[in-house]
Amino acid sequence: FLFNTLNAVSTLVERDPRGVRRMITRLSELLRYTMEGAREPEITLRRELDLVDRYIDIMEVRFPGLNVMRLLEDRSLDILVPSMILQPLVENAIRHGVEKMSEPGRIEIETVLEGDTLVLRVCDNGPDSGDVGARRGGVGLRNTIAGIQQLYGDAGSFTLERRGGLTIAEIRI
Repeated sequence: FLFNTLNAVSTLVERDPRGVRRMITRLSELLRYTMEGAREPEITLRRELDLVDRYIDIMEVRFPGLNVMRLLEDRSLDILVPSMILQPLVENAIRHGVEKMSEPGRIEIETVLEGDTLVLRVCDNGPDSGDVGARRGGVGLRNTIAGIQQLYGDAGSFTLERRGGLTIAEIRI
């Protein structure tokens, strides 16, 4: 995450100094959280979404026109979720989906309560690479999957699939 973000900053230094300043400010906020505030294994979904918004703000400088839709069930916002669970999913959607598009991409972040199960989805409309499983190979997703297993065991799951023109990463806890 850090190296990918710094790379994004370096590509814009000459072209968009104001945007780079905004990116650096948001990056420092995220790093401050990971160093000082990430001691708890779980935070409220509301707080998690706030952190993801900082990351999205960084990426909106790099990808003008990026459309991020939030479909959030109000009842889900105060539920505890693993800290930094959504950021790798959004980063993956950008890196393997939106980044490969010539027109502005779309990402959807959705939360749904199904009984006592919280469903978190991050979808992107990036091109079909033909091998969604290849997206699983990154450090961020491997850490996400490991964190879900460590905190929830069999009560948590992660899936990644291509359906209806979207790539969908889904966590159930």
